[in-house]
Amino acid sequence: MTSQRFLIQDTVDLEVVKFSLDLLEKYKKEDIKTEQPVFTHNGFQTPNVIQAYNHDMKLKLLKDYFHPQDLFHLHLIEYFEGGSQRLHDHWKTEYNSFILHLNDADGDTSFLFTDYSDRQNRNLDCKPREGKIYYFHGHTLHQGKPSFTGKKVLVGALQKKG
Repeated sequence: MTSQRFLIQDTVDLEVVKFSLDLLEKYKKEDIKTEQPVFTHNGFQTPNVIQAYNHDMKLKLLKDYFHPQDLFHLHLIEYFEGGSQRLHDHWKTEYNSFILHLNDADGDTSFLFTDYSDRQNRNLDCKPREGKIYYFHGHTLHQGKPSFTGKKVLVGALQKKG
């Protein structure tokens, strides 16, 4: 996969979804959360959990789009009542990223693209659906709109910069 601007929508094996949900519950129960500044508002975010995913799980996550060695960071998020994700990108840390929705919920994931033909911004709002994954370039601005039904996601970082 080259590092150009793109958005790929696909689905992943529900075994990966179940594993991720179970892992999120374990981290919440033990109150293991990131201490780093985050864009998550009113939610629970884990630190990097990549060590919990074996090679087979990584293959199921990345399909034929990326190689497991491209993956260097994974974290889980659960949004509480009204929880959201501020508008941001990942251009400083990685060339490509993904967001996997772990449940059906409200709080669309919104991607912002600039149409250079008329210099207008365009939003693509994606409804959280269990097993739906979006791969995107690190320069892509995106946000999680407020969720009132407990949206849960797995976020992955691909092709580390520097």
